Amino acid sequence: MTDENTLLLLDGIDESLNELGLMTVGQFRSDDTEEEKYRRGRAFFRNRGGNMTPLVLCERNGVLRWNIGHTPYGNTNTRRAGVGAGKIVKQYAFNHEGENQIASLVRKRENKALNEKEGLWKLKENSEKIFEFSEKFEVDETTDFSGKKILLFIHGTFSHCDTTIDQINRAGETSNKFGQKFLKDAHKKYHAILGYNHPTLSVSPLLNAFNLSALLRLPADRQPDQIDIICHSRGGVVARWFIEGFGVQNVKYKVIFVACPLGGTTLASPTHLRAGADLLANYANVLSHSKGLPIANEFFILGTIIAKISQFAFMGLSKSPIFDIATAVIPGLIGQARIGKNYELQTLHKVGAWENHQDRYYSITSNFEPPESDIWKFWKVFNDKSNYLMTIGDKAVDSLIFVNRKKGPKYIPNDVVVDTDSMTELRCKSGNVPKVQIKHYYRFEPTNRVHHTNYFDQAQLYKQIRNWLKVP
Repeated sequence: MTDENTLLLLDGIDESLNELGLMTVGQFRSDDTEEEKYRRGRAFFRNRGGNMTPLVLCERNGVLRWNIGHTPYGNTNTRRAGVGAGKIVKQYAFNHEGENQIASLVRKRENKALNEKEGLWKLKENSEKIFEFSEKFEVDETTDFSGKKILLFIHGTFSHCDTTIDQINRAGETSNKFGQKFLKDAHKKYHAILGYNHPTLSVSPLLNAFNLSALLRLPADRQPDQIDIICHSRGGVVARWFIEGFGVQNVKYKVIFVACPLGGTTLASPTHLRAGADLLANYANVLSHSKGLPIANEFFILGTIIAKISQFAFMGLSKSPIFDIATAVIPGLIGQARIGKNYELQTLHKVGAWENHQDRYYSITSNFEPPESDIWKFWKVFNDKSNYLMTIGDKAVDSLIFVNRKKGPKYIPNDVVVDTDSMTELRCKSGNVPKVQIKHYYRFEPTNRVHHTNYFDQAQLYKQIRNWLKVP
């Protein structure tokens, strides 16, 4: 499990984790025993007093798990050890900051990830015939979109529109770069192609949408005739708030939702934060083997942030309920949680103007079933209905995520990050009010190929987008 790719992933993000207040506890030698690692970690914390908490990444039975507190080595009782005894992969330490301090660190990390490119950026073709979001776009007194069509990209959690466009540019074989071809053809159809870069953890989707509407605010006689949107993951929630909450009356909208948690995602539920941190660490490890390090880095860092936040609830460092902590520190994540008390999504479902737009809403979804391989071994731990317990001593409530325990338990189809059913949900069922789903959708179902971060690698996705957006 912890092969060269995993170690490259972990070593490559030390600087980013340091910015989030985590300190790496020494570098292990290849011949270190688990006892030596454990004792070295204990000595590190003894030398720094009692104001630091260990955060230890372990591997047990091929699955990565976070442990808050020192992880015993050897054959130790699993309940006492938290996530159980296992191989210590890496140890970190962090101070006992309050929620506001963590929120400040999260925002600092987001600012760096945005790389001074927050706001709207225009897609341009460079000298190598590759498309990039290279020109800052700002509305001024000369901006006139009247009668024009605009294409807008909105990225997902802890991502960036540059990441999306880079993935599109690379999609396809050398002789058939279908991603690049789509961008070239779209460039001919639309007056402008824009990307909206925005913080996704420290800011709620509702506030992101309000900011986007302000960035595109124009007099009535200079508004575009149509705005088409391609959004991924959390970006779909932003797009719905933008259109249904702040949309301009005379502008036509069309939206392609790609793996979007329109009804929220179970992974973001506060009760799943600790297990979710483990899931993201393992998913990042898979991505480090298949998609390169940049995307894997962001998923691992996101999981680390969640693991760090969860220490408040699980170590008694805060008297607040975990929902209140998570809402205060990561409103952008909780704004897409699939839970009954998600008032933002409830409001969007009840009073959002989706009835006026649902015929122009389209969704791309997937029900991912991983291949039989060691790298995906972790999957059954978190959502396989036949695998209630990892090992004797673990509790199912600590590991199962995409499982409805009230119905059997019943497996919830998903793409590793988002519930499949949520990707087409415009209104959730509430009492006698029926659920409303998007009418137009394409589903990769079931597949061992399409998961949350590789939709834009699929030729079929571009076929569907071309058809729905009428891009020849």
